[in-house]
Amino acid sequence: MTGRTSNACAACKYQRRKCKPECQLSQYFPSHQPSVFKNVHKLFGVKNVLSILKNIHNPNQKDDAMTSIIYEANMRKMFPVRGCCHLIDAYSAEVKLLEEELRAVRSQIEFYRNQPYNQHPTPPSTSSLWFDSQAMTPPSTYLQSYQPDGLQGAGIVQNHEDVHPTPDFIDDNSNQFYI
Repeated sequence: MTGRTSNACAACKYQRRKCKPECQLSQYFPSHQPSVFKNVHKLFGVKNVLSILKNIHNPNQKDDAMTSIIYEANMRKMFPVRGCCHLIDAYSAEVKLLEEELRAVRSQIEFYRNQPYNQHPTPPSTSSLWFDSQAMTPPSTYLQSYQPDGLQGAGIVQNHEDVHPTPDFIDDNSNQFYI
């Protein structure tokens, strides 16, 4: 075999063919990440991936499409039954709980705004809403990391990766996902 075969992309290596300079998959499947290609191949197939790329004319959209395809394939490897729907459902449930909590807090704020200044009223019952005053107190680590120029550290999750990490790639030697 020629020296070019050793530099073949993961897609061409997997298919045991020569990787030509015009190979459409080489930029998305480097030779050192064969398991990423295997995941995509198992879920979508080479023909379907090439068809998707062929129908996209904007290079930026091709990159975005391949990022999505690779992400979905890797998530399907991690969660064979539901793939990335697992994370979508988790995020949706988290958003719903936070919206309920926000409604409860706004209700209490409105109640206290409508009270005279020196009066100490009994707060309204929040039994109809999910609300836990302990949950509203941010941990001290949030206050320690507060940065005045932004909301980071103010008890608001800025990066969803902190809550639900997602894999960037797979280590071929150990079949582990790394973040």
